[in-house]
Amino acid sequence: METITIIGALPYDKVRQDCHKVKDGDEYVINHYAWQIVKQNGTCLLEGNPIVFLVPIPGHTGDATHALTLAKAIGRELNEKGGRVGVLDCLECEPHEPLYDKKKRGEDIYGIDLKMHFKSKKLKNTFDTIKNAQYTNTKLFLIDNVVDTGHTIREAFKATGNLPVIAIGDTGLCNLNQ
Repeated sequence: METITIIGALPYDKVRQDCHKVKDGDEYVINHYAWQIVKQNGTCLLEGNPIVFLVPIPGHTGDATHALTLAKAIGRELNEKGGRVGVLDCLECEPHEPLYDKKKRGEDIYGIDLKMHFKSKKLKNTFDTIKNAQYTNTKLFLIDNVVDTGHTIREAFKATGNLPVIAIGDTGLCNLNQ
């Protein structure tokens, strides 16, 4: 049974409107939550002075758009605290209708194969080198704006393995066993 570590997430009902603003590219909101996540979790994320890689999870467009913007903002905040942080935008998936919309209509989303994969063999090799570099002090985190049903994270796990997730909001509905 898989477990998930979610860092920084607040109850979704408290951040719902702001999560939509993140999707709309509102830089003020994105920077605010990046600052808040680092303020609350920066010590934990940078414990042991690791090299940190943030891996944004792709959205319904197939690319990591808002998650990439959030990852870059979190990376900037961590680097300002003395971290050694990079963003590794290495995942993509098949473009699809937003899972949020399908869920609102009561449709089953768990059977959808998002076909999440690495953008290239070179990026997959880079990721594997970082993940398996036992001789260096590295940490990898997946980045998403909201953790909802867990389907997107489960699909990301298929490509990357079970990594901790940094998110703004958490609906509390995540079920990795579907």
